[in-house]
Amino acid sequence: MKKFNLLSPLCVLFLFISCDTSNKSVGLSNWSDDGKVYKWHLGTENAVNVAVNVDKAMQERDYNQLRNFLSDSVSFTTSNGVNYDLDSFITRRLEVDSIVDSRNATLEWEFSNVYSVDLDPSRGGEHVSVTYLGRYEDENGKNTWNSINRYYVIEGKVVWWNTFNQDIIDSENK
Repeated sequence: MKKFNLLSPLCVLFLFISCDTSNKSVGLSNWSDDGKVYKWHLGTENAVNVAVNVDKAMQERDYNQLRNFLSDSVSFTTSNGVNYDLDSFITRRLEVDSIVDSRNATLEWEFSNVYSVDLDPSRGGEHVSVTYLGRYEDENGKNTWNSINRYYVIEGKVVWWNTFNQDIIDSENK
């Protein structure tokens, strides 16, 4: 009978240990400078908040505020492969804003999901993915698209930003 009493707490302890998900990892990636293959871990809410703040600054066209969430050496790659540094990206955004305004057009987007994953929580740096639905409309018609922005965030700053787009073709856009 004493063996059973000792085994019961051990079984319960084992059950709790086996249900611990704090160190769970999934998938794999060889994205790293050390040649290792890593598994993905959940990222942090802090990195997600950086993406939310980037979006807010972009929506408000507040590029001074945007600079607070971007490293000075940030690298941007657009969906057509054009690369920008911080100043040239902001210059281009101001040009786009001017074109949109001069055409009396609307350019809107909203994100449908944001998440952060991390390859090695001990090293710092998180990969944040933001999925958007974008809409542009002027007197000539409208266009809608899906967009994915991928940010690499280190210590609260985006160090690189890649954009991928996919047009949405429907009867209204033809």
